[in-house]
Amino acid sequence: PSGCSSGLARWRTSGPTGTWAAAPWQRKSSALAAAPVVVREVRTVEVWEVQRRYTLFHTEWCAPFLPHDSLKQWRWVRLEGGDDYSVHPWIMGTQEECGEADEPLIALPSGWFQVKDAGGNTGWHVAVAPGECDEDGWQYAIDLYVTASLYSSNPALCHCRRRMWRCTIARQLNFHGPRAPSPMLQVAQPMRSQGDCDDTPGVELSTAAEADEAEAEAETEA
Repeated sequence: PSGCSSGLARWRTSGPTGTWAAAPWQRKSSALAAAPVVVREVRTVEVWEVQRRYTLFHTEWCAPFLPHDSLKQWRWVRLEGGDDYSVHPWIMGTQEECGEADEPLIALPSGWFQVKDAGGNTGWHVAVAPGECDEDGWQYAIDLYVTASLYSSNPALCHCRRRMWRCTIARQLNFHGPRAPSPMLQVAQPMRSQGDCDDTPGVELSTAAEADEAEAEAETEA
């Protein structure tokens, strides 16, 4: 129709090539495609605190010290593949410093920051480990085993104890272009791991302002 032709003609460029200029709806679509989608990747990190006492009559506990304790002498360890304890890869400080620390001496990788978990906790806190635990989260056994069923909540006749610490962390990822995730998608699934970030992250999409606000809040609390 002539009305349509005249309306479209208004967006024709006056150049000699006769190409078309971007109409308003085209420009809006291009702007939306270029706008970054901010993805907040959330992960849950877990680390084990392990201790030993000299005799059954001692009430003081310390970092493991026997030769067969090996890497457990660092006190802050992870369960590598669920088979044995190993030093957490994010540990900082010397073995002596870690052995005397009352909280995990772990430095987050660049770009990551602490956030609140579903229970309102920010930063490292004692978590409920699988199996029996006392009121402080400790599990007791004759030696530092891996299997939870070998522990109990009673320290009697036990030389060793362990408990789990947990921290929820996040980082901001920016996606551009047609491969960016849909801003309508909402996924918030913190992934558990034995002392390290799981290979499969949980993500939640948010605006840049929300991500910046969360990061500023974490820096203030730190």
